[in-house]
Amino acid sequence: PSVFVYDLHARRWSLGPSLPFGLSHNEATSFAEGQRIYVVGGRALGRTGQGSSAILTLDRSAMEWGYRGSLPNELLGGVAAIWSDTLFAGLGAIRVPWDYETDLNSRPLSGQWFSVEPMPTELGEIAAGVIDRRLYVVGEGSNQTQSFDLRSGTWNPNGELSRRPLGG
Repeated sequence: PSVFVYDLHARRWSLGPSLPFGLSHNEATSFAEGQRIYVVGGRALGRTGQGSSAILTLDRSAMEWGYRGSLPNELLGGVAAIWSDTLFAGLGAIRVPWDYETDLNSRPLSGQWFSVEPMPTELGEIAAGVIDRRLYVVGEGSNQTQSFDLRSGTWNPNGELSRRPLGG
């Protein structure tokens, strides 16, 4: 479970602290928040076609991995983001062959999971990011851009955002 770290100033890669367990492919969701790097879900090594439900964090100052709990379900190729001390995670798939999910869950960083409004369009192989207080999602199966208001907990009405010129 090797992790490599890129030093922007030295312009080189070095071996970092190993993950607590192995993940395969690029199906884990990762993002940075302050001094922590989060790795959420992903395909667990040795479990063919199954995902992980683990939430791992790398404390960049100590360069140590920690376990921050579990998702309500396994997650492959999903999305995760933090906004206002709340973790949002979901979408993607639970297992291979791909069984796409529209469920998105949230929880305080140290609390219980809650389901939020499902995404109106089923998307696979998603890409997502947070801008201001909105989570934007695009993916396979539709050229519709979805956005989720992290403050109000609602998805944009279909057709509100422009459609991509090509489907995912």
